[in-house]
Amino acid sequence: MTTTMNLNRSTGRNAGSTGWPIGTVLATLSLLLLLPLLFFLLTQLQDENQRIVARSESAAMNLAQIAAHALESQLGDTQQFLSTLAARANVRALDITRCDPVFGDYHQSHPAFTALTTTTTDGKLVCSALGGCRT
Repeated sequence: MTTTMNLNRSTGRNAGSTGWPIGTVLATLSLLLLLPLLFFLLTQLQDENQRIVARSESAAMNLAQIAAHALESQLGDTQQFLSTLAARANVRALDITRCDPVFGDYHQSHPAFTALTTTTTDGKLVCSALGGCRT
């Protein structure tokens, strides 16, 4: 049995050859297969990024709502405390010799606040939880 090859006379290659080295052909075919996969991967990464941004925005909104609710509650409690305090006779008297006992234990009952004072309308200190009251 004899095998013969049909050679192209001008190049010396097989007659069915494209003229490109096999490495180039394989690399080109590989790129043609990998490009759609790369596009799919990039699309998936972009979608995941959008999902992460949406979850982050949602979490930030939830935290902001929780903080706003806590602040609203604290402001309500403070308003109630100040209303009750303002109704007390010793506070309404604005007399430095009759400071209300609440000034003495204010820091123990309200550690989140720095100070509690009463002043006259012209700004003179009457009583203070910082030690300016004389009970």
